[in-house]
Amino acid sequence: MTEVAGTASKLKARYDFLDLLKGGTIILVVLFHINTELTRYVVTPFFMQLFFMISGIFVSTKVDFVKYLISKINRLIVPLLFFFILNYAAIYFASDIVGLGKSGKMQRFEMLSLLELFDGTEDFTYAGALWFLIGLFNLFVFYYFISKISSPIIRLGTCFILSGLGYLLGEMHVNLPYFIDSSISMMFFFGAGHYLKNFKWFLNSTKYDLWLGIILLVPYTIIIVTNRISAEVMLNSYQGEHILLLVSALTGVFGVFFVGKVIISIPSINFLGRNSLIVLCTHQLLIIITSFVTGRVVLINGPWVDFIKLGIVLISEVPIIFFLNKYLPYFVGKRDLFHFN
Repeated sequence: MTEVAGTASKLKARYDFLDLLKGGTIILVVLFHINTELTRYVVTPFFMQLFFMISGIFVSTKVDFVKYLISKINRLIVPLLFFFILNYAAIYFASDIVGLGKSGKMQRFEMLSLLELFDGTEDFTYAGALWFLIGLFNLFVFYYFISKISSPIIRLGTCFILSGLGYLLGEMHVNLPYFIDSSISMMFFFGAGHYLKNFKWFLNSTKYDLWLGIILLVPYTIIIVTNRISAEVMLNSYQGEHILLLVSALTGVFGVFFVGKVIISIPSINFLGRNSLIVLCTHQLLIIITSFVTGRVVLINGPWVDFIKLGIVLISEVPIIFFLNKYLPYFVGKRDLFHFN
């Protein structure tokens, strides 16, 4: 009985630290959207790559493709449609209050905007983070077919080659519809998550985790301090030397990953991690409202004001998460709206 309980505890700890990593990363995403210049050269070299790698850890392709596809529609496309309408409708009706004004785009709030969202031409002014759901959906679909390659090494090598192709498209300023170029540039990290989860040392705690994390984060810190590098994955746009971008992404992703294995859980951050999709899809609307309020209450500007905004946004997310999970679970990926028998 004790052995079973111990095994269950270890299994829970494995996934607890992944929630911690998702929660920490989503906090960085919110801070990035509050003050892009403050965080561009500090977190962009690794934070979206980490998100995609964690997503790869959870992928399972041992099911029929139609069933697999419907599952991803429930988890990603249904929330995409729901939050697109929610964000744009909220901005449409509140734009005068918060001083945005009704732009031509907002005045023509219609199905055309939704179609533009899907072909990747829409300017995501008020709901930019929604691109991630499209990008992740792409990766799940593409990887289903890549996973049929029997050799794990060749499979991972294929992902690396595709990421290189995506990166080259970004360098040539070739943007494909539906964020396909951005998606395939992240294929290596997604595939790495799926590949490495089969090794016990990757998800299980080891005595070397902290040292590995520190060893990897030292070169990451040196690179970001001595160079101006950034990776804006949505735009598939990268700034900096090729090798430095690759090394910073690898050391940042895996350095933070191993440190997360040591910390395992910070309840409030793990909570945000378990509900990262809701935070991802609602935080930009909350940032607009928070900026409007703090702009009238706080008379002094500075980076510290951005952290006040961050705190307000994250606290505001809590009742939103509880409400959506309880009353609208089918629209936030918690329950399946569509079924396949």
